[in-house]
Amino acid sequence: VNIRLVEEMELLRPVGQGNPEPKFLARGVRAAGNIQLMGAQRQHFHFNVAHGGMAYRAVVFNNLALFPVLEAAGRRPLDIVFTPALNTFYSPPRLELRIEDLHLSER
Repeated sequence: VNIRLVEEMELLRPVGQGNPEPKFLARGVRAAGNIQLMGAQRQHFHFNVAHGGMAYRAVVFNNLALFPVLEAAGRRPLDIVFTPALNTFYSPPRLELRIEDLHLSER
């Protein structure tokens, strides 16, 4: 997963009911660093994941139900469903994984 992949995914737009946004599955990722709440009502959170020698910023929007799953995981591996995206809040834009779901890995 890299910025070039996200740029190529832009060619698939527009996304919607007839053309859903691509989602990816990564098995056996490791959470790294602290989990940090964000948003005016603290309804989102972010953390870092490491997989295959790479580290990524992972963001969960409007799904605090995943927060205790992540906390309980500790150092155990996770499986995540995500969409890679560019966060344009930063300059230059940064790659992040927008997490749709996560659970403890069977690996």
